[in-house]
Amino acid sequence: MKSCRPVWMAVLGAVLLAAGASDAFAVIANPSFEQGKKKKKVPDWDMVGSGNALKKFGPVVPTDGKRQVTLRTNQKVNQRKKKAADIETLEQFIGATLSVDAFDGSAYKQTFFVEQDSELSFDWTFGNNVKGQGGNDVAFAVLDGEVYIFAELDDLVFVNRHKKLQLTETQTFTLPEILEIGEHTLSIGIVNMGTGTGRSVLFLDNLILTAVNGGGGAGGAGGGNSAVNPEPLTAGLTMMSLGAMALTIRRRRHAVQAQ
Repeated sequence: MKSCRPVWMAVLGAVLLAAGASDAFAVIANPSFEQGKKKKKVPDWDMVGSGNALKKFGPVVPTDGKRQVTLRTNQKVNQRKKKAADIETLEQFIGATLSVDAFDGSAYKQTFFVEQDSELSFDWTFGNNVKGQGGNDVAFAVLDGEVYIFAELDDLVFVNRHKKLQLTETQTFTLPEILEIGEHTLSIGIVNMGTGTGRSVLFLDNLILTAVNGGGGAGGAGGGNSAVNPEPLTAGLTMMSLGAMALTIRRRRHAVQAQ
């Protein structure tokens, strides 16, 4: 007689999966850009200017999954490539004012809903080909109209070089503002300051929302989202359902044995 154990294990897995799906909430879509492909639009993200997904760029590798994205400035020096956006277009896209010295730039943007107060972080690497010869290019994040500068060219230390670009080490930036429950719009970008000469590139990956005030968080290719603990009632109902299924399967097995 065949054992009922495989059936029981399958049922248990299905119930636990359903319970977990109901307790987790999806917020930032495609947080590690795994669905992006080179020379194609990155799903779930709006973009202005010049940027794309890629697997690696020399020593710059994804920090989560197999893909990351880039944003570039000053693509007007090469008309065969997609141009960075002029400053008016960029500022209109991000919904914020950057600087009177800004020349052009690029940015990604997404609007999402947070169901629990959370912190937001992401990984970044900065590349530039003419430090000290152009303006002080900057990388920025904009949350609901508030601008946060997390990298300035003049202050960066470059530790690698690949294809004429000096590259910093990969670092993590955490927004100083807590994202409260509700809808938020996030933009991350790079802008060419001053003369507009030279070229800067920003690499991004692994956006993570971590719940605060007692919650837990997870990120990257696994979801980039926070998770909430099951309510006592939800957990109780789940255990009751498991018990009922176990009893039903046990009775069926006894019935088969009796025959």
